[in-house]
Amino acid sequence: MRNRVRDPIHGFIRFTDREKEVIDWPEFQRLRHIKQLALTNYTYPGAVHTRFEHSLGVMELSTRMLDSLCANKDVRRKIKINIKRIGLNLERAKEVLRLASLMHDIGHLPFSHGGESVLPNGKKHEDVSIRVIQHLKPELEKLYNDDITKYVIELIQKENTIPELKLLKDIISGSIDADRMDYLLRDSHHCGVEYGKFDYNRLI
Repeated sequence: MRNRVRDPIHGFIRFTDREKEVIDWPEFQRLRHIKQLALTNYTYPGAVHTRFEHSLGVMELSTRMLDSLCANKDVRRKIKINIKRIGLNLERAKEVLRLASLMHDIGHLPFSHGGESVLPNGKKHEDVSIRVIQHLKPELEKLYNDDITKYVIELIQKENTIPELKLLKDIISGSIDADRMDYLLRDSHHCGVEYGKFDYNRLI
């Protein structure tokens, strides 16, 4: 992966040419204008970081988590047997995980979670993210393959409809997940506080 950016939390974050194309789409670039912590910067002036860099961070951490699991031969074998049932190999599963991690917040509204009150019927930003991904389905499937949209949505939505993807789903949003790990570290860093910092490398 020759494309890379320098992140203050994780160091260099690398991404493929396909991922770079997704990052360059307007739907993703808009995240540069969505502050991670809404109006918190009025109290913590450094807290002007956005959903853009958070999404890159989640992609990086989810990859490290999967790589760490696969470093154990027995776990790796079990993962491969599991995902083979739905026609995935480890390389494609990682591709799905990285893309879902990258796009998990693509539907986020301004003012962080506070803005969700304007959505009808109790919808959340995850529902908007899924609608955006569905809208991008032709471009995504041209860039990747015909199944990519289905799998990415599976990893983002609340329901678990493909049991073979439960582990990947939990890596993004579970008891110990990449999303939470990144925002705790990132928010603490930009707010200049210590209470969200932890040894995430040891946890991984």
